[in-house]
Amino acid sequence: MRFATMLAAATIAAAVPGSTFAEEGPKLSDLARSDGTSFAEQLRSAPAGPIVLLNTFLVQQGEAEAFRRGWAKAAEVLRRQPGFVSTTLHRPVGGSRLWVNHAVWESAGAFAAALATPEFRAAAASMKQTGFRRLYHAEPALGPAL
Repeated sequence: MRFATMLAAATIAAAVPGSTFAEEGPKLSDLARSDGTSFAEQLRSAPAGPIVLLNTFLVQQGEAEAFRRGWAKAAEVLRRQPGFVSTTLHRPVGGSRLWVNHAVWESAGAFAAALATPEFRAAAASMKQTGFRRLYHAEPALGPAL
C-alpha cells in the first residue's frame, strides 16, 4: 500500500473516531507486521502531551535521492503546522535500504490535524515508498554517565 493511501486512512480514522473505514477500509501496513495495534488506534488513544513518531521506509536501490526529496517536501509542509516540534531523517549505512524518520509533536491531535491538511496529502502522494509508523511517549533521555 502506498504511503499516501496509508496516511489518508490514518487521517480519516483520527478525524472520525469509531469510523468503520479505520477498521474495515484499507489496512495500514503496520497491522500485519506489528503488535496488532493500528496506527489509527494509536492516534486515537495517545496520551496527552508530546508524542514521538518513528517511521521506517524501505527504499529501493537507485531511489534514495527521489525518496529524500519527497520526504523533505512532506517535512517542510509539516514543520509549518501547529504543534510541530522537530523531525530528522536517518539515512541507512552500508547496504541497508531501511530509512528512519524521527519526529516530535506537541500532541497526537496536532499531528493528526497536520496529516489531514491538503498540502501534506499532496506532498505525501508524490512519495512511492511504503512507510511503517508507530507513535511513542518518550521516556526521559539518558546522557553520559559522570
